[in-house]
Amino acid sequence: MRGWLTLFLIIVSIATSSAQDRSGFLPVPAGTPTVPSGDASGPENGPAAVEAPQPSVKGSDQIVRWQNLLVDAEGLPRIADRAMFEAMIASGELVPITPCEHLVIDPRLDPAYRYGLPRLVDLLHSFAAAFREEFGRPIQVNSAARDVPKQRGLGKIKAVRNKRGKKVLVGNFNAAAWEGPKASLHLTGAAGDISWVRMTKKEREFTKNWFLPLMEAQLAWLTEETGSQHVWHVTVLRGWAEAMAQGQR
Repeated sequence: MRGWLTLFLIIVSIATSSAQDRSGFLPVPAGTPTVPSGDASGPENGPAAVEAPQPSVKGSDQIVRWQNLLVDAEGLPRIADRAMFEAMIASGELVPITPCEHLVIDPRLDPAYRYGLPRLVDLLHSFAAAFREEFGRPIQVNSAARDVPKQRGLGKIKAVRNKRGKKVLVGNFNAAAWEGPKASLHLTGAAGDISWVRMTKKEREFTKNWFLPLMEAQLAWLTEETGSQHVWHVTVLRGWAEAMAQGQR
């Protein structure tokens, strides 16, 4: 059995036993709002737990809200501005994503934003190593941690004239909000994007299958983005960080 698969099973076993009960709910501190299936009109609705969505790479409002509630319960801050971003780098809360033989970075990504929480960087390298072992080439990381001004800028849609003189809307239509219950997880440093634009069908299936056990164990989440951005959106949850802290990473 390949080394990465053995590691996989260890981490899934730890996270499943320590962070998730038999009911499929992840406990959160008292007073934390919940997102019940279907209606999410207020904290008075639903049990005092966060109901995990069914593992699926198809994005949904429920998934985004659920992930936001989990990082809020964990106490992860949103990166308000560049000063806070740099302070988190200085303190080691954000670490650099280092290119290597199994991971490259989109040259369009500003070097100032090639950072993430240690858990994100660790998972990206773990997946990248497994991907390269299987296919002999690296993955490409397109984005990672952002601050609020950066996220707000991505969400701006503007009208321009195309070559035929017709007005069209341009911008990142996939960009998440910078505040509220569906805010971008990039603002916590726990999320990053992996390009799938040049992946074959086999490579995309491998990616889904690699992440599926992590999604089932609530260690990480994979969402396929299409439209203006052809990327896998990866969010790394507390379970992966706990496995790292226990020396299993």
